[in-house]
Amino acid sequence: MNNASFTISQGFKVSAISASVPNNASSTNSLESTFTFGVYDGSDITTEIWTIGDGLPEILGGIYAFEWYVPAKGMGGSSSAAGDGSFSITVEAVPESSIYALAAGVIVLALTLYQRRKRL
Repeated sequence: MNNASFTISQGFKVSAISASVPNNASSTNSLESTFTFGVYDGSDITTEIWTIGDGLPEILGGIYAFEWYVPAKGMGGSSSAAGDGSFSITVEAVPESSIYALAAGVIVLALTLYQRRKRL
Protein backbone atom coordinates (compact mmCIF):
# COMPACT_ATOMS: atom_id res chain seq x y z
CA MET A 1 0.00 0.00 0.00
CA ASN A 2 1.24 3.50 -0.79
CA ASN A 3 0.14 6.56 1.14
CA ALA A 4 0.56 10.29 1.46
CA SER A 5 -0.30 12.24 4.60
CA PHE A 6 -0.83 15.99 4.98
CA THR A 7 -2.39 18.63 7.23
CA ILE A 8 -5.22 20.98 6.31
CA SER A 9 -4.81 24.11 8.43
CA GLN A 10 -7.60 25.21 10.75
CA GLY A 11 -9.86 27.76 9.05
CA PHE A 12 -9.82 25.86 5.73
CA LYS A 13 -12.07 23.20 4.23
CA VAL A 14 -11.84 20.86 1.25
CA SER A 15 -13.80 22.22 -1.72
CA ALA A 16 -12.82 19.58 -4.31
CA ILE A 17 -11.13 16.21 -4.36
CA SER A 18 -10.34 13.74 -7.13
CA ALA A 19 -8.23 10.62 -7.43
CA SER A 20 -7.42 7.73 -9.71
CA VAL A 21 -5.50 4.49 -9.54
CA PRO A 22 -4.97 2.04 -12.39
CA ASN A 23 -6.74 -1.29 -12.06
CA ASN A 24 -3.98 -3.79 -12.83
CA ALA A 25 -6.08 -6.88 -12.16
CA SER A 26 -5.19 -9.76 -14.48
CA SER A 27 -5.92 -13.45 -14.89
CA THR A 28 -3.08 -14.25 -12.48
CA ASN A 29 -3.97 -11.50 -9.99
CA SER A 30 -7.66 -10.75 -9.61
CA LEU A 31 -7.17 -8.19 -6.84
CA GLU A 32 -8.61 -4.80 -7.69
CA SER A 33 -7.16 -1.41 -6.91
CA THR A 34 -8.37 0.48 -3.84
CA PHE A 35 -8.13 4.12 -2.81
CA THR A 36 -9.21 5.79 0.42
CA PHE A 37 -8.96 9.24 2.01
CA GLY A 38 -9.36 9.58 5.73
CA VAL A 39 -8.35 10.86 9.15
CA TYR A 40 -4.72 10.02 9.86
CA ASP A 41 -3.24 9.18 13.28
CA GLY A 42 0.43 9.16 12.27
CA SER A 43 0.55 5.48 11.34
CA ASP A 44 -2.70 4.67 9.55
CA ILE A 45 -6.09 5.98 8.45
CA THR A 46 -8.41 5.73 11.47
CA THR A 47 -11.64 6.87 9.81
CA GLU A 48 -12.36 6.53 6.11
CA ILE A 49 -13.96 9.71 4.77
CA TRP A 50 -13.93 9.39 1.00
CA THR A 51 -13.13 6.92 -1.76
CA ILE A 52 -13.29 7.20 -5.54
CA GLY A 53 -16.89 7.68 -6.69
CA ASP A 54 -18.20 9.10 -3.39
CA GLY A 55 -19.74 12.55 -3.04
CA LEU A 56 -17.76 15.22 -1.18
CA PRO A 57 -18.49 15.33 2.58
CA GLU A 58 -17.57 18.35 4.72
CA ILE A 59 -13.85 18.06 5.47
CA LEU A 60 -12.41 20.73 7.79
CA GLY A 61 -8.89 21.32 9.13
CA GLY A 62 -7.03 18.30 10.48
CA ILE A 63 -4.49 15.59 9.66
CA TYR A 64 -5.48 13.38 6.73
CA ALA A 65 -4.00 10.77 4.44
CA PHE A 66 -4.58 9.13 1.08
CA GLU A 67 -3.89 5.40 0.87
CA TRP A 68 -3.99 3.34 -2.30
CA TYR A 69 -3.23 -0.18 -3.37
CA VAL A 70 -2.60 -1.22 -6.97
CA PRO A 71 -1.80 -4.89 -7.57
CA ALA A 72 1.13 -5.62 -9.85
CA LYS A 73 -0.27 -6.90 -13.14
CA GLY A 74 0.88 -10.38 -14.06
CA MET A 75 2.09 -11.22 -10.56
CA GLY A 76 0.72 -14.12 -8.55
CA GLY A 77 -2.44 -13.84 -6.49
CA SER A 78 -0.39 -13.12 -3.38
CA SER A 79 1.29 -10.10 -4.96
CA SER A 80 1.38 -7.06 -2.72
CA ALA A 81 3.30 -4.77 -5.06
CA ALA A 82 1.84 -1.29 -5.21
CA GLY A 83 1.54 0.93 -8.24
CA ASP A 84 1.05 4.60 -8.93
CA GLY A 85 -1.95 6.63 -7.88
CA SER A 86 -2.79 10.27 -8.50
CA PHE A 87 -4.93 12.65 -6.54
CA SER A 88 -5.71 16.32 -6.16
CA ILE A 89 -7.32 18.22 -3.34
CA THR A 90 -8.46 21.86 -3.31
CA VAL A 91 -9.04 23.83 -0.11
CA GLU A 92 -10.67 27.17 0.54
CA ALA A 93 -10.89 29.46 3.53
CA VAL A 94 -13.89 28.94 5.81
CA PRO A 95 -15.65 32.30 6.27
CA GLU A 96 -15.73 33.37 9.89
CA SER A 97 -19.22 33.59 11.36
CA SER A 98 -18.34 36.93 13.02
CA ILE A 99 -18.03 38.53 9.57
CA TYR A 100 -21.58 37.41 8.73
CA ALA A 101 -22.87 38.69 12.07
CA LEU A 102 -21.18 42.04 11.49
CA ALA A 103 -22.63 42.29 7.98
CA ALA A 104 -26.13 41.44 9.27
CA GLY A 105 -25.78 44.08 12.00
CA VAL A 106 -24.74 46.74 9.49
CA ILE A 107 -27.72 45.88 7.26
CA VAL A 108 -30.17 46.07 10.18
CA LEU A 109 -28.68 49.42 11.27
CA ALA A 110 -28.93 50.79 7.73
CA LEU A 111 -32.58 49.71 7.42
CA THR A 112 -33.41 51.24 10.80
CA LEU A 113 -31.81 54.55 9.84
CA TYR A 114 -33.59 54.48 6.49
CA GLN A 115 -36.99 53.93 8.18
CA ARG A 116 -36.36 56.79 10.62
CA ARG A 117 -35.39 59.11 7.80
CA LYS A 118 -38.54 58.21 5.85
CA ARG A 119 -40.72 59.17 8.84
CA LEU A 120 -39.14 62.62 9.13
